[in-house]
Amino acid sequence: MIIPLTLWILATLDAAFAGFRAAAGRNALLDKRAYYGRSLLIGALYGQIMAGIVAVVVIAIARVDQGFWAEAMAAATRFLWVMTPYAVIVVLAVAIRLIPSIDLKCISSVVVFGPCVLIRPIMVVAAMAYGLWGVTADPRLDLLASVTVLVILTSELALRRLITQTNREERAPI
Repeated sequence: MIIPLTLWILATLDAAFAGFRAAAGRNALLDKRAYYGRSLLIGALYGQIMAGIVAVVVIAIARVDQGFWAEAMAAATRFLWVMTPYAVIVVLAVAIRLIPSIDLKCISSVVVFGPCVLIRPIMVVAAMAYGLWGVTADPRLDLLASVTVLVILTSELALRRLITQTNREERAPI
């Protein structure tokens, strides 16, 4: 049960951060806390929906084929071996940003967030490949993992459209 819970937490955090990245630089307000907070929430909700869809598919297949669950958990465990250290680094950088020092915030952006955003697609693909490598010959799991990675990698684009639309509706004349 810990593996699905960890995947759910990572999916939520990744999508929330994707929501933030999708919103960054797209609003002229001086005080952007509410805007970024809403973007984080939209991203997290998006992550919940996508993770829920994947969970339903995995459970539906596992009800028919008991071996599928074991293979999916083995692949997920290997996926987490790659993604958990990456996620811990990102969360620690977020924690550092809570310290009220502009120097620490700038350093965390330049040293951690910039490179982490740059290597994120590589990390996700590498984690999927490592997760599936040698674990399964089941094409259903390969397809599900590939579609999940595609959703992860396109989440920021989807959220950018959603957040931009939400922003337009807020500014619409009454």
